[in-house]
Amino acid sequence: MKNSKVFYGWWVVLGAAIVLAVMGPASVAVANLFQLPVTEEFGISNSQFAISNSLVLGVGIFLSPFISKKLATGNFRLIYSIAVIVYALAYMGFGLAQNIYVFYLLSLLVGFGYTTTTIIPVSMLMNNWFVKKRGLALSLALSGLGIGGVVFSQILTPLIN
Repeated sequence: MKNSKVFYGWWVVLGAAIVLAVMGPASVAVANLFQLPVTEEFGISNSQFAISNSLVLGVGIFLSPFISKKLATGNFRLIYSIAVIVYALAYMGFGLAQNIYVFYLLSLLVGFGYTTTTIIPVSMLMNNWFVKKRGLALSLALSGLGIGGVVFSQILTPLIN
């Protein structure tokens, strides 16, 4: 007789995909949808706007080793929760930014939030839950980034216009 216990790892994969679908595209996939309104509001060039995207992703490059170490050795839930709050507040702050320099500062905070809430913790969770099918689990979870980008692009484009 087969053991019919449910392996909860696949529920973790689904949850991770949903988290990535919601949180990931905000910083990367749909950021350029805001390019025209932001450049017009601040009277800046497209390349000046692109600096904000570079800052978001650059923070991830430089802080990834520290963030992954802290998530692995510290209180994962507390660090993740704080990062979600920082990410949300910084992203909302974009709407209140009075000049491009505040926008750049908020981009650094968004980069921290993005890095701490998306790919690093999802990779860690997949490594903790899976051994044999780790690659499949990680690829399914990371598919949330693409799915979220497609969905949110379709929703946000008409709203911004």
